[in-house]
Amino acid sequence: MAVIPTTGTIISIEYPGDDAKRWARLYDNRARALIVDETGATPMKPQIVGGFPLAATDTAPILSPQWAGFDEPAVVVENLWRGTVSDFFTWLATNNGAHRPLQARFVIEAELVNSFAIWANLHPELVFDDEPPAP
Repeated sequence: MAVIPTTGTIISIEYPGDDAKRWARLYDNRARALIVDETGATPMKPQIVGGFPLAATDTAPILSPQWAGFDEPAVVVENLWRGTVSDFFTWLATNNGAHRPLQARFVIEAELVNSFAIWANLHPELVFDDEPPAP
């Protein structure tokens, strides 16, 4: 394993433990390093202050990444998806037939805060503000 110091912003994604297709909560985090398996046996993963929420399991065909990289104006989900911030929110909420409401708890990146507010106004049916939707 190689540890490569880096900077940037990572969007970590929390899903409920019982059904990751039900909702997702987004956080912005500062990247500190990239952990790279030099053999390629495991995917690259950023190191952030704190830790990642648990990864979603078995949500096929709905894709449920644990994290995405943000480099204004683009978001990249390694080997899965890339595009604009607002398109990322739509993709995460609706990919492959999902109807997964999102909540953003962004505090670091003003661009993410503003982009989510605009997106939420355009897609109120895909947003939850208070408590997550019940099962």
